Amino acid sequence: MSRTYDFDLFTIGGGSGGVRASRVSANLGARVAVAESGRFGGTCVNVGCIPKKLFSYAAHFRDELRARRVLSSAELRSARDGSWVRIAGAVIVRQRPGSAKGFLFITLEDETGTSNAIVVPDMFQRHRALVQTAGILLVEGPVQSQDGVIHVRARRFERLDGDAMAALLPRSHDFR
Repeated sequence: MSRTYDFDLFTIGGGSGGVRASRVSANLGARVAVAESGRFGGTCVNVGCIPKKLFSYAAHFRDELRARRVLSSAELRSARDGSWVRIAGAVIVRQRPGSAKGFLFITLEDETGTSNAIVVPDMFQRHRALVQTAGILLVEGPVQSQDGVIHVRARRFERLDGDAMAALLPRSHDFR
């Protein structure tokens, strides 16, 4: 069985030039793919860093996400405070500082940038395994926007990475 893909830009190699061209094109609405021979993010100089290029290739998923009413991080910036939204992306950071009284802070990255979610302690306890292990996560809840800081107060989660996709993802920087 053969598949047909339709991209406006197909970048071979995930170096800085390819990533830049892919990001700019994706932000302008192009359907973009990046091909790389190894794992995505393979040339990171700092051990354990999270590469910014991971979701540069993801513009072709946006149609499917949009059909599910999932906002990009760029679209989240114009969402009204208190409105119910869905966001999704690669989990690049999970933080649960001791001073935060059990709150978990998640940073997601998609093809347009990053977005933040806050998980209250009781939601963290209920969904602990999912929020600690998902590589690509959909988060649903109300927007909180104060003084230019925008985040989603997480009420529902869905894992979007299957086994095949999980093998491509770098590990997030997590609390220990």
